[in-house]
Amino acid sequence: MARHRHGISDPVVKKGGFLGKFVAFLLGFIIGIGAIAGAVFGVVSYVMSNTLHNTVSLLDSFAPGLYSVMFGVEGHNNGVLDKDYANKTVNDLLGNSMDAVSKIQNGDGSIQALSDIFPVVGNFAAQLAVELDAYSVPVDYNELMVTPVNDLKDYLMNSVKQAALGDFLSAIGEDGKTNNLMNALSYGEKGVDYTVDNNGEIVMLNGAKKTTINDLMTQDGMDSIMNRLPLDAVMDVDTTDSVMCAIAYGSTQRYTTNAAGEVVMKQIIYTYEDKGDGFQLYDDKDNVVDGDCEFNSQAAPSKITLANGEVHYLKADELVYKAYLNTELTKPALYRKTKIGDLSEDSMSIVNNIYLKDALDVNANSHKVLISLAYGEENVDYEFVGAGTSRTIQLIGNAKPRTIGDLRARGGSLIDEIPLTDITTEDRDNGLIMYLLYGREDVHYEIDESTNEVVMLQKHIAILNDGTETKVYNEYGELLSGHQINTTAKLYTDANGKEYSYAAGTQEDAILFLETKDGEVAPVYYLFDENGAVKYSKTTLGDLAGSSNMLSNLTSRITVGEVMDSETVESNKFLKHVLDKTIDELPDAINELTLQTVYSEEIFQTDEDGNYLDKNGNITTNKDDYVVENEWWYLLHDKAVCESEHGADCDKQCVQDYAITEMDVLIDNMRTNIEMATLFQLKRDGMIDGLNDTTLNSTVKTSIGGEDLDMGDLPQGENVKLGDYTVVQMLNYVNAIFEAIDKIEGNP
Repeated sequence: MARHRHGISDPVVKKGGFLGKFVAFLLGFIIGIGAIAGAVFGVVSYVMSNTLHNTVSLLDSFAPGLYSVMFGVEGHNNGVLDKDYANKTVNDLLGNSMDAVSKIQNGDGSIQALSDIFPVVGNFAAQLAVELDAYSVPVDYNELMVTPVNDLKDYLMNSVKQAALGDFLSAIGEDGKTNNLMNALSYGEKGVDYTVDNNGEIVMLNGAKKTTINDLMTQDGMDSIMNRLPLDAVMDVDTTDSVMCAIAYGSTQRYTTNAAGEVVMKQIIYTYEDKGDGFQLYDDKDNVVDGDCEFNSQAAPSKITLANGEVHYLKADELVYKAYLNTELTKPALYRKTKIGDLSEDSMSIVNNIYLKDALDVNANSHKVLISLAYGEENVDYEFVGAGTSRTIQLIGNAKPRTIGDLRARGGSLIDEIPLTDITTEDRDNGLIMYLLYGREDVHYEIDESTNEVVMLQKHIAILNDGTETKVYNEYGELLSGHQINTTAKLYTDANGKEYSYAAGTQEDAILFLETKDGEVAPVYYLFDENGAVKYSKTTLGDLAGSSNMLSNLTSRITVGEVMDSETVESNKFLKHVLDKTIDELPDAINELTLQTVYSEEIFQTDEDGNYLDKNGNITTNKDDYVVENEWWYLLHDKAVCESEHGADCDKQCVQDYAITEMDVLIDNMRTNIEMATLFQLKRDGMIDGLNDTTLNSTVKTSIGGEDLDMGDLPQGENVKLGDYTVVQMLNYVNAIFEAIDKIEGNP
């Protein structure tokens, strides 16, 4: 009901101007408080309770470009997070991430589990599928994505095995059209099993099937291949055809050609090993020689009676024995040429001993997949020497070229050993790709500044003895089981029984200590074997398979900084503080972030060099003296803590640090600090708007319309201004005014 001003004199009506100002002040104050306070701690509440779209959009105002980094450009799912997560909360992201990680670590998760959250993982899988398809290896992207991690190796292995040999070779530019034997191995007999159409394409005839890689790895498959090899391909020996020469004469270590182009068989060479009680002989394939050996001094020839009854007399020459047919050592024992009868009686033995480099005609300019199959790992088993047309492949140490027999016996492991870099290209701007190809930078590899090449670093472990047991950790700080340490001899034996010596790092850039996953700090030691320093290897296909592989361990090993563009994130106030955290550590890292850490530049006043300033504008290192941007002071100031540490008359800022998730504490601080602040302070700090200095400097009235106000313990007097009141006092003052108005208007 509207109030009527019965009995109020003209002077009182004039004083109504004050009521109008006061109502304006009251509305302005309430609106100002709500807007400013909501803006301040609303930012924090968004982080945990709002959708990621709103949260990232808010953070994007501090670091432009964050939204596109997190969710990709419009219409494309090429951000760090799947674009659908824009409509989900941080809690959804953390929960789904942990579920996916748990499934992968249990072995029944798939690449899809991570890709649904982090599309970059699916992008890499798609790239891998495309690359393999280019080599005629049938990989279905959808099957690859949903294949459980434990079955991933078998799936990739089966895909590689199903590739047609000839199509695979054609895809990598080794079509073998000038090599009759390779055509025969891949397709059979021309005109019977296959023909070549006008476009140069292979057309299979009469229901014949192309040879698959799997056929090379099974006895039945190999028998089938051998049964359809044309006889003329076996007998038509051309000294320029490395494959035919290998079948006819063996490896290139067994024969040479003279000036006339004729084949000349070389002298048989045996290597030997001193066993203490005698010597063990090995042939040129590193196989133990089966025979009765009689080893004599250097003055007299030793001899061996082979299992077939043939006798060789041996002359020591440095680390080898040269074989002769007579005691006078005048008739060298030569490697024998392959006979036609050998092909029918022991064809597989001949084929097994053919080097893949000869069968596939591999040289320094061949595709890297072929070089890997034929020789092993670059800079471990072989290296390139020279450049251009003079570039050649040179074996390292005791490494040997692989044979067809190696491929048949170790087909799976040889394919496992193919470096991922031979299938997909590196992208140095993509931390995830570089991790999957090489591992972690400055841990597993580094970029040589002089050559701009990737250089694999020396392997290291960390060893910690707590007085009761010796613990061994890998380079990720993960505790290893099944590993043994002999601290006296400084020997380390891994879970596979491989023994290494170890020593503390001495090089200038060595890692000396390692922070372990269980919170320890352990000294680092570098590994050596008989060939010297042991280096990390590039990631191979085998490293992507099994229950503990590069993908299943990705979330516990790769950091946020490695997944994202570090230059972009470094400029972001929120994300730059978790760059060194792994994806598994991300939930806890986010919960541990504090407002002072994330918003330091907004909270504290600094000079142009970033130094913190006190209230007098001087540089200070005492946090209690930092000048705080006023709106933040209301969130971070804890009156009780301040008074307990500095007394009731403290003039310091006294701000505390809180985790961004401590909303209840921040809200309590805001409420308490606003209630104890005067209107002058709130105006000064920008917490209220719309009140001018004239209103705030108005003298507090103790009566209205001749009616005294019930001031209680409210400050009053000629020098008491409206701006001197706190929020609580102001509300009590408003209540006193309304009570007086009720009395004036005759309301009880």
